[in-house]
Amino acid sequence: MSVSQGAVSLIMMNHHARDARQTGNAPEDEAANIEELAMTIRKRRFLQLVALSVWPAMWVSAQWQTGEIRIVEQYPPAEVKLQEERFVAVYRKPHPYPAADDQWVVVRDRKWGEVYRAIPGKDFPNTFSFTLMGAALSKGGLLAISGNAWSERGESAEVIGIYDLRQKTLSRIVRTSPVLCVGIEFDPAGDLWCVGSDVDARRSGLMTYDLVYRYAPDGKQLSRGISRSSISSARAPETDKAKGDCRVFFSPTGETVVWVPAVDTAVVAGRDAREIRRWQPAKYGSEVTYTFAATGNGRLFALLPPASENGIRDSRYRLHELVGSVGQNERGRAAMSGASDIAQTTWQLVGGASGRHFAGRSTELVGMDGQRPVIWDRSAGRIEWLDPID
Repeated sequence: MSVSQGAVSLIMMNHHARDARQTGNAPEDEAANIEELAMTIRKRRFLQLVALSVWPAMWVSAQWQTGEIRIVEQYPPAEVKLQEERFVAVYRKPHPYPAADDQWVVVRDRKWGEVYRAIPGKDFPNTFSFTLMGAALSKGGLLAISGNAWSERGESAEVIGIYDLRQKTLSRIVRTSPVLCVGIEFDPAGDLWCVGSDVDARRSGLMTYDLVYRYAPDGKQLSRGISRSSISSARAPETDKAKGDCRVFFSPTGETVVWVPAVDTAVVAGRDAREIRRWQPAKYGSEVTYTFAATGNGRLFALLPPASENGIRDSRYRLHELVGSVGQNERGRAAMSGASDIAQTTWQLVGGASGRHFAGRSTELVGMDGQRPVIWDRSAGRIEWLDPID
């Protein structure tokens, strides 16, 4: 259900003030503590401004080379995705209690130039703290950001903010409570898909809530389905990120593929969000982290260790493609082609230059630029276009 900006009541009490109340400190002591904190923040920001004016290259730099971007920033991105020929970069300051402006999203062009910056904790009304969960860009120029917002009174709301990049403005706030969208993607028709976690059900110890939701651009919920209990009876698989984030992809025939790395499983659903079939190509240990990307014609790729190195924590990751089959004589078909007769899938190693070795957990597959895989090496601060796949 969509809500007006004024109807969203947001973010968390100042934890310093809360601690003061819990310890019984007098109001004047509490006020002094808050004023001291404010003075510290003002000094820190002043020093940052001075440093930026003297040594700007030390803080933000992006160098474009042939098929490569080198990035040096004060706060490196926490997540990067290539969508609609632009990068969607998520930033999170390393604070245990994020303030309203501690987490943000920057849409960047192919040379890492800034196109648009969204700070949902500042844009959403009455927001004191914001935890950013996911971001996605549509073909029509909409940017969606999901997360959990808190008011200074300790009230919380699970929300999605919809930004219009053409108008450079926040156009809508959608309240999804009690569903926290931990992963979001726009489909080719412009609807927004969410892998969600029902926070109320989880607090009650229930496992019967739905994991997948589809919303119209105006925020209306169109469909929901795929019960969490059918995926895993252990800890909530949608929030278990040890092996990577849940991702949503779309086949050329309109099916939706939801990847749940925690259980090495992909669930294929229709537009009604109901399960059609599921795959488990290979089971990897907890030392493996999945990153995925898909081409426009329905080919799905991932960076994974070779099967011979499954279970080795320091293994070198290589590019794999998900292929499907109906039997031993028919292999190598794109698993996301939408063919209802594909019964089995496997991760097949991609040969050639794109199949070379990469560092393990520090390298991620962030997207496909046509037939060229695009990777992000966190440790080297480098985004690189690989040679086209066959």
